[in-house]
Amino acid sequence: MCALYAMIRPTSEYSRQATEKPFPVTLGNPQYDGMVVKGGPGGLYGLSDVFLYVDWGNGKLHLMPSQLATDDAIPTFDVP
Repeated sequence: MCALYAMIRPTSEYSRQATEKPFPVTLGNPQYDGMVVKGGPGGLYGLSDVFLYVDWGNGKLHLMPSQLATDDAIPTFDVP
């Protein structure tokens, strides 16, 4: 199973909660107003608020392919 991480987008209303490195998250049923991403400093985020990263087990976190087209995304990180 892959580990899932997220980083808050600079364009998100939650950008003030941004961290320098991705944080571990899980996805689940929306508990509040479409907030399906659980984890990080605020606890809950919508998919449009974060960049999602996957740990494929090679020591790097990789940006989810559907998000590669955005200019403000960092494509890879070392696994924390």
